[in-house]
Order: sequence, then structure tokens, then C-alpha cells
Amino acid sequence: MNKIKEIHQVCDKCGLEANRLTCIKRFGEEPKKAKFDVSTYNETKCDICGKLKMCTEPRDFFYPDFSLLTNTNNKEISPEEEEWNGELRIEADKLNKEFNKEREE
Repeated sequence: MNKIKEIHQVCDKCGLEANRLTCIKRFGEEPKKAKFDVSTYNETKCDICGKLKMCTEPRDFFYPDFSLLTNTNNKEISPEEEEWNGELRIEADKLNKEFNKEREE
């Protein structure tokens, strides 16, 4: 669970990316499964990105480490910040390289 704040509702975009980053950090590879096959969604504010979306519980993404996401301050995302997913991919690549480097040593 995130140490900064409790996460109760997560949209697919945030949950999938958090799961991806967590797997890269822990195992050095993409997740074998992105999320549960069946989830219950409701329209509410995502605790990560702050947008009103269809959200589900963190367990549906295998309780990823949400602190790996760059936007965890529960603020509204402006159109200029919409590209934060690209920043996450860059961060994931860094984590993957670090993991592989440690593995080789």
C-alpha cells in the first residue's frame, strides 16, 4: 500500500501503469497479467490522477506500488500535464536498466 496516502479508487490508466512499474521494479520485466479479468467499477474520482472516471479497487491491479507514479498528489491534471504517462514510461525504462545492471553484478 502507498505510504503517502491510502488508495481506495483507481482508474485503469493509473492502475495499469502502477502495476507495470511495480513489476519492472520488482522483477525486471513487464507484468504477466495486467489486472484481474473481472472487476467492479463505479464512476468516482481516481485517488491517483484526481479525474472523475470509472474506477475500481487497487486489488484489481494486484496492489501495485502507487508511489512509483509521478502524479500521486491527488490534484487535478491540466491538459499540459496529460502527457505524464510518457514520463512514467521513461521512469520505467530507468528502473528496468537499474534492475538489469544489479542482476549482472
